[in-house]
Amino acid sequence: MSTTVTPDYYWLPITEGGQRLQIEAISGLLGHHLGSVVDYLWRAGRKPGQSAFSDLAKARRWLEMGRRADRGLSMCNRVGLLQHRRTALRAWAQTEPGVSDVDKTRVDAIFRVTDVAINPHSQVYWDSTLDWIALLERQLSAAGAEVAP
Repeated sequence: MSTTVTPDYYWLPITEGGQRLQIEAISGLLGHHLGSVVDYLWRAGRKPGQSAFSDLAKARRWLEMGRRADRGLSMCNRVGLLQHRRTALRAWAQTEPGVSDVDKTRVDAIFRVTDVAINPHSQVYWDSTLDWIALLERQLSAAGAEVAP
């Protein structure tokens, strides 16, 4: 019998009810397309042996597929929890000492994806998310993070 262990690059630096959360705690509330965007944004530059830019390209691809598929996700039951968790993640990025500019941008990009989930018909949010991904890509490039250690 095998036991699945979640790799470190999927864990968030926040807790809820005393339990450390995985990125899935946010992405799982977004539906498949947008959830995948959040997963790849969080993982970019963190997964050993994986190009950060490959993950950002995957995030863009899932965002575009979500835009085309725009099914107007029913978020009524999930919005409160999503807003709580995204706010906790942003608070961590803004208040925790030593958080890198790259991680702050990564969190802002994830925050924007959640805006898309809550307001899927707003073209501004879709376009802004692509801008955040591009900014994260530039920051990772400037930091020399082609591949995580």
